Amino acid sequence: MFEINLAEKYVPHSAQLPFHLDGYKIRYRGVFGGTGSGKTLAGVAEDVRWLIENPGIVGYVFEPTYLMVKHILIPTLEKILGSLTSSPLIKSFHQGDMHITLWNGSQLWLGSLLNPELAEGANIDFVHVDEARLIRNFDTAWHVIERRLRGSGGGHPNGAWSQQRLTLQDHIYIAYLRTQKQN
Repeated sequence: MFEINLAEKYVPHSAQLPFHLDGYKIRYRGVFGGTGSGKTLAGVAEDVRWLIENPGIVGYVFEPTYLMVKHILIPTLEKILGSLTSSPLIKSFHQGDMHITLWNGSQLWLGSLLNPELAEGANIDFVHVDEARLIRNFDTAWHVIERRLRGSGGGHPNGAWSQQRLTLQDHIYIAYLRTQKQN
């Protein structure tokens, strides 16, 4: 069995602590902050924590485009896990499919929400949507995400997303408020 000390790779800001501490309590969570405040890193650290603590779960991390997966998401994952092709924590990384399998059977898919309908698919345990404010068809994307959060049988469903600023008119905040009524 392999261990990763997340504290060596990531130390949350005090404002990010509630996001991590509420991981098993609140179904829909968010990290909100300015440019460069560590939203993506906080989300990826939470993804890795869930994958390690819940062997066999299936998660998905979405970016607005595949170019952002390559330029933002993969480098952030490598800050925590090391090289995706040689880390002892990773059993396999299929770059063509953007699919990672950890040594404990947990799986992480990396995808784009440029065409949200293409994100339909299997049951998943958690979703992390990065840079959600840049997703053009957010309402459609959110409906796809909610339908997929049915659980794969290995963990607890959870949703997380990040953005740079928050206003009452923001579609992300409105979607978040809708989900809070369900909790």
